[in-house]
Amino acid sequence: MIGQLYDRMKALGLADNTYFIFTSDHGENNMEHHLYYKMNLYESSARVPLVIVGPGIEKGLRLDNIVSLVDIYPTLMDMAGLETPEGLDGESLLPLATGQTKTSRNYALAERTGMCGQTPSFMLRRGHWKYIAFPGYEPMLFDLSKDYYEVDNIAPANPDIVKKMDAELRRLVDYEAVTRELIDYNRESFNQWYEKHSRKTVHLREYGADIPRAYADDILNNTYIGFNQNYKDKLMYWTKG
Repeated sequence: MIGQLYDRMKALGLADNTYFIFTSDHGENNMEHHLYYKMNLYESSARVPLVIVGPGIEKGLRLDNIVSLVDIYPTLMDMAGLETPEGLDGESLLPLATGQTKTSRNYALAERTGMCGQTPSFMLRRGHWKYIAFPGYEPMLFDLSKDYYEVDNIAPANPDIVKKMDAELRRLVDYEAVTRELIDYNRESFNQWYEKHSRKTVHLREYGADIPRAYADDILNNTYIGFNQNYKDKLMYWTKG
């Protein structure tokens, strides 16, 4: 597909002044680890394709440098000949792609603070090592040169590497502070939502329900299978901090 696109660009006379970037915001898991969509930091979710076509870029060139989506913006600015703002986490990939250099930042940071997890997760990928920290839980460490599918968590057997990777991750992000801020935000937001919808109803049309006057408890009962008084008591305990 990329080759066909490049040939089309040449036929239109655009190959000398047009860049094309093919990438994605996340993977789809495709049932690796019995998972689908994203919601985690395994390679099948966090690793995405990156193909760049354009003037000065050698056809078929493949690089092993670890790059990140935060590099896309400064790369586009560089391609357009515009000055890149200071203070960005990313860097232009154009010098790599055009052979001006072989060195780069060569690591990737990712974090996930969404739903479907007991705690946020923070990932550092450098070389063949991949480290994932879960505040309040034990970390994970993978050697991707030997364990491509990330099935063997070798963190317990490699405390020195864990310590080194964790220190480097903490230099990039205070993940425990981020987690505290997130929990405080979630608690405040939920309390506001629950208080509002304990007084004011909505017409609930989702997950097969049609409830003309749904209060907060009705929404919770309809959203979470098996939600009962025991779960509500735990939730209310959590809301008090």
